[in-house]
Amino acid sequence: MISLLLFALAALLNAAMDMNFNMFDRSIFSTFKNQTFWNPYRSWINKWKNNDASQGPKFLGSTTFLVFLTDSWHLIKAIFILTLICSVITFDASLYFSVLIAIPIYSIIWGIMFETGLKLFKK
Repeated sequence: MISLLLFALAALLNAAMDMNFNMFDRSIFSTFKNQTFWNPYRSWINKWKNNDASQGPKFLGSTTFLVFLTDSWHLIKAIFILTLICSVITFDASLYFSVLIAIPIYSIIWGIMFETGLKLFKK
């Protein structure tokens, strides 16, 4: 059950990533105060010193393993990946149900939660 809940959360986070990046102007993220963090069309420069790529990274890891600290899309993605990993490692087919049953159920849950997320994150 924990695995399924984490999987559902991952689908919501995936929808948040898509809304944030592909439909920003129509998303709730466009209404948040700190647009230099939430707006992907602006926030990509946050990883660079003085917001200038030619000056190099703002801090150690700002363009690689700590990039999730620089903008909303990368933060949501990091939480999405962590949630998906936790879903996988808490899943045990021998305890819950067979893989043949799990795959369709997880696919349906993903689809429902992703579509719910697209509606939830829209303005």
